[in-house]
Amino acid sequence: MKTNKPKVIQDWAPQSLCDLYSTKYDEENPSNESQNKKILHQVNKNLITIASEEKEVLYRLITNEKMEQVWKMLNKKKRPTAPEPYDMPLMLYKHTIDSIKFSIKTHHSVTDKENQYSTIAKAAKNLSIAVKNTEFDLYPLDWVSEKSLTEIKDSNKTKGNKINLAPKYPRISIALEKLATDAKNTAKETKTKINLVKKPKSITKETLFARSIYESFWRNEFKGPLYQTLANYCSVALNEDIDKEKTKDMLKNSNKVASHFNMDN
Repeated sequence: MKTNKPKVIQDWAPQSLCDLYSTKYDEENPSNESQNKKILHQVNKNLITIASEEKEVLYRLITNEKMEQVWKMLNKKKRPTAPEPYDMPLMLYKHTIDSIKFSIKTHHSVTDKENQYSTIAKAAKNLSIAVKNTEFDLYPLDWVSEKSLTEIKDSNKTKGNKINLAPKYPRISIALEKLATDAKNTAKETKTKINLVKKPKSITKETLFARSIYESFWRNEFKGPLYQTLANYCSVALNEDIDKEKTKDMLKNSNKVASHFNMDN
């Protein structure tokens, strides 16, 4: 979806984010060339890259009405001894984008793994059935050279009878059947994790984002967890309806935020 640049820059919006938006998306004002170079230098220094979906996030952070009180609170509560040059809104935006990417990647990876293990289980099972009782259903030792087989005999202190070695070195069909079973069980365990992710108050993308942004930036930058402010910020950044109580629930099982749970704003 195409987003138009703000027709009127909001007075309360951080200047660095407004400049960043104009620098990246406003091609109608070439007179700002020197200022743009300065902003781009700061942007590149902080390793900020903006894709189309990131543009949407930036646009909401400088135009959504909820953000007026959010920025006021964050400027009031930010640490007073930040190193120079340092731009809190710009750094928060960078961590926001990183946290969004992390939440999407982590949430999707569980589903990807379940599909991968299921595919392995089916393939191994089918191959086990196909080779069983055929000339290909061999022991691994059948591919071993005589010299290596002698070394195996000595190390196992056996007479080298392949039947005696079978429990340790099963036929290919048996090994594949075991692989199919293990992969199937792992897929089931992974699916259980997926079901947990889908449940309320569990590891949703919103929870992953909230924990990531809190632990990577928020908790060290501001005085107290500022639950209501964080709830509003998450709502705007993710374009979701997130309230104060939901924010508390999302952070509750995170060890790094446990010590802050007696604080509120």
